[in-house]
Amino acid sequence: MAAAGFGVILASRAVLGAAEGPAAPVAIHALYKWFPPEARALPSALLLAAAPLGVVLAAPALGSLITHHGWRSAFVAVIVLGAAWSAAWLLLGRDGDEASNTAPHGPEDPGTNDEIPGVRYGAVLRTGTFLGYLVPSFAAYWATALALSFLPAYLEDTLGYDTAGASKLVALPWLLGALALIGSALLIPRLLRRGASERAANNGMAIVSTGLSGLALLGLVYGPAGWLRITCLVLGFSLSALVFPVAMTDFGRLSPARLRGGVLGVYAAAYSLGAVVAPLVTGSLLDSHGHTAAAYNTAFVITAVLLLAGAASIAAFVDPERDRARLLDRSTTSRK
Repeated sequence: MAAAGFGVILASRAVLGAAEGPAAPVAIHALYKWFPPEARALPSALLLAAAPLGVVLAAPALGSLITHHGWRSAFVAVIVLGAAWSAAWLLLGRDGDEASNTAPHGPEDPGTNDEIPGVRYGAVLRTGTFLGYLVPSFAAYWATALALSFLPAYLEDTLGYDTAGASKLVALPWLLGALALIGSALLIPRLLRRGASERAANNGMAIVSTGLSGLALLGLVYGPAGWLRITCLVLGFSLSALVFPVAMTDFGRLSPARLRGGVLGVYAAAYSLGAVVAPLVTGSLLDSHGHTAAAYNTAFVITAVLLLAGAASIAAFVDPERDRARLLDRSTTSRK
């Protein structure tokens, strides 16, 4: 509760980011110890859906606290909730039994690839699957940072909503994102049971969701005003998040368990750069041109182009089945 100078805010945000950054990959790595590879899609989606649901629940509550008790009350509320959750985790949390959940069940289920002792970090990080997911994940996190930092201001400055109305609309993309994460986790296993390949099911979901987000943001810029614009806004800032559980599930199958945490950590570090660059670029646009519709539209078009490039990257480079076979061949050759 120190004086709210720029230095204090910058230092506090840096410390928060340092603690928050590893949260998703560490949590996913821990979650995978509880489930075999074929059953990880839904738990991963539920875990990642908790973040947007948190925004849905917190945005109105924190907005009310700020309105009635000042901005410091919102920080106090988050501090108390975070401390309570940490205490509960320390008391109740424990690791799963990785060995009992990841053993291969047959030639079509490669488990975690721990039966391939020659696999190293560099081999996994150079695969087309890993590199191909970086572009859409960077773009999706860029969109997330843009929504968090500038969407309320856009709704007030450009679309004319008051603070209360903007707070409610800001929650909609996060709500749809959470529902889409859960829905995709239920749909992908169904597609696999009906005979679809992993690439068709997982890649198809990631390509469609990322591409639709990009097209929706173009619709936000160039489409007619009214309810259609709001629909594009909600779709554009929600569907791209589906790439994260799909990518992490593929990395979980591609990487040996002993390397998985590091691979997920590198992945998170790479896509998190989107949250660094997006506010800088958008803030520069708004500083140069004012909080005008044209400046916001330029930021949305940049985001749309990144998302569409991400969809193309998945289609061109991501193929977990191919890359698993190549890792197996590399390991077999190195042992001869």
